[in-house]
Amino acid sequence: MNARATTRLALAGWLAGATVAGAETGRYFLGAQIGLFEPTGFADSFDAVYGGSLVPLGVRFEVGGPRWFASLAAAQMEADGERVVLVPQPVGTGVATELTLRPFRFTVARRFRDAGAWRPYVGGGLTVLDWRESTSFETVSDISHGYHALGGAARQRGRWRWGGEVVASRVDVGSNAGLLEQFGEDDLGGVEIAVYAGWSF
Repeated sequence: MNARATTRLALAGWLAGATVAGAETGRYFLGAQIGLFEPTGFADSFDAVYGGSLVPLGVRFEVGGPRWFASLAAAQMEADGERVVLVPQPVGTGVATELTLRPFRFTVARRFRDAGAWRPYVGGGLTVLDWRESTSFETVSDISHGYHALGGAARQRGRWRWGGEVVASRVDVGSNAGLLEQFGEDDLGGVEIAVYAGWSF
């Protein structure tokens, strides 16, 4: 299955979940989010080339009722670093490199407790990742697919809602892994802690 077909399948699955969830009450949510992403599937290459953590900025849309809901979250995160060679330890080459990750997460989740200020939830779904790694003489990019699981809690006050969640993801980039290849890594997944706030309608 090619990337376009997989993306269509992910969107169709999310729309099906959104239709079922939205049938409960027809409630919607639109908000902004910020997080801290720690690479786990490509920790060695990221630490050697970029270091630190990634900060995803994005938006999220939810549709659902008091129990089930479906969400679509889109974000972008970037990092600048220096290309390295293994001899056998990483040694900088002086060549600047830039990494851009744009994850799109299609999630179906279930809330717990029918009452209370904070409503915890768990869920999972498909991740579509648009990624690009660039140097002054080479650019490698692709759209890869994976999956994720998440857990979080949200609070509602009037029409305003805010919350936080932890997301664990795995995204297989296959043989087109860019600078990850020399480290033997092919997974652009990781763990993200995010907070969000927005308006329900």
